[in-house]
Amino acid sequence: MLLDIGLPGMTGIEGIQHIRSYLPEADIIMFTIFEDDKNIFDALTAGACQYISKRTSLAKIQEALFVVYRGGPYMSPSIARKIAKHFVLKIKKNSNVLTS
Repeated sequence: MLLDIGLPGMTGIEGIQHIRSYLPEADIIMFTIFEDDKNIFDALTAGACQYISKRTSLAKIQEALFVVYRGGPYMSPSIARKIAKHFVLKIKKNSNVLTS
C-alpha cells in the first residue's frame, strides 16, 4: 500500500495505526515529499515498512513495488543514508571507547 504523509483530515503516519488495525500484515510504503528525519522515523516507528521519496524516478518506484511485493526491503538512497547516519551517530554517542 502506498501512503502519503500529507493527507486531509489525518496524516499518513496517523493513518498507519488505523490501517494496521484492519490489515496487520499489509506492507505500507510511505511515498512522500517529506524527507526530514522526524517524518522518516515517525513513519517507520508507526509501522511503515518502507519510505520512498517522491523525487524517485518512475522506474525506481516500480522496482521498489516489485521488491516489496516479493518481501524485500527498499528505500530511496537518500532516505537509507539518513537512517544509516542516524544509527552511526547513535552508536558513537553511546560508545564508551577511550581514545588516545
